[in-house]
Amino acid sequence: MTALVVDNVRGGYVRGVDAIRGVSLEVASGAVVSLLGVNGAGKSTLLRLIAGTMKLTAGGITFGGEAVGKLSAPARVARGITLVPQGQQLFPGMTVHENLQLGAYGRHRQADRMKATMDIVTSLFPVLSERMSQRCSSLSGGERAMVAVGRGLMSDPTLLLLDEPSAGLAPFARARLFGSIKELASTKGMTVLVAEQDVDNALAASSGVYVLQTGEVAAKGDPTAIGGDIFGALTGVYSEPTSAAPPS
Repeated sequence: MTALVVDNVRGGYVRGVDAIRGVSLEVASGAVVSLLGVNGAGKSTLLRLIAGTMKLTAGGITFGGEAVGKLSAPARVARGITLVPQGQQLFPGMTVHENLQLGAYGRHRQADRMKATMDIVTSLFPVLSERMSQRCSSLSGGERAMVAVGRGLMSDPTLLLLDEPSAGLAPFARARLFGSIKELASTKGMTVLVAEQDVDNALAASSGVYVLQTGEVAAKGDPTAIGGDIFGALTGVYSEPTSAAPPS
């Protein structure tokens, strides 16, 4: 079953100049799909168009069978679409628990559901159970990335949009983070679209891949089948071999 359909969308930061030019993609329910490309390829812009923090100039977006391309960002969050932006954007002076609670803003009357979601976060990232009272400024880079993803999960999404979640992390932390993302989809049924430059870890966690080049789709398909096309379109993209197993 297809959860997300992006149909020939266009949009950008400057009126009359589209950074995304006619991109179409599909993400199946419960799948992890990677969005790859060099800096400036349009990955972040596309995620923002899907999340509603930027407006489309053309095309349409369907999620769960509903046209959402004209909905506001808060309305899309209510439909289950959550964006975790690049750079984590945590509140460093607040504790891990306080940052996570902010992700559940608007759900304060759903105490039982909030607790269940917090349990999901700590099962995916057990170390956060030990860090709840620590300020985020004292965490390692990998731990901050976990808090950022966890905060996104606290809104109870069915579609999670991740914008370069592994940026700045050590190789072992990147591999662990992507392992958790893959587990999130396989055990919780969450649909994930992740923009990345860490090619190896992204492909190891994904069942599908799209490569953007100057705002257009340059390659797409199964990660195990289009490797040559991917790397041909990704000249200059960071890639480091890891011990993560390839997707089955």
